[in-house]
Amino acid sequence: MLSKEKFIKYLDEICNWSDLQDEFNKLTRGIDLFEINITLQEGLSLRLLAELMNDKGEWIDYWFYELEQGKKDGNVKIYGKPIPLTTKEDLYNLLVRD
Repeated sequence: MLSKEKFIKYLDEICNWSDLQDEFNKLTRGIDLFEINITLQEGLSLRLLAELMNDKGEWIDYWFYELEQGKKDGNVKIYGKPIPLTTKEDLYNLLVRD
């Protein structure tokens, strides 16, 4: 299990790289030669982070893909209790809670 600081640092790096890829692909749309696709590396990085955090509920993938890195409303219910899942800190708190 990673500390909160390291978890957020690594997740920040994955999110920043993903955002950079998206921006680059928008700028070079139509120029196939320059299109980059790091889906495999992104997925691998997220799986490694999930392994380090013992994320059996796949919350990291859910937060990253379904909630678009916390850009969508991320309140979930666990045992009927609402749990915030918007920020990286929320995600970490959920992971260490399990």
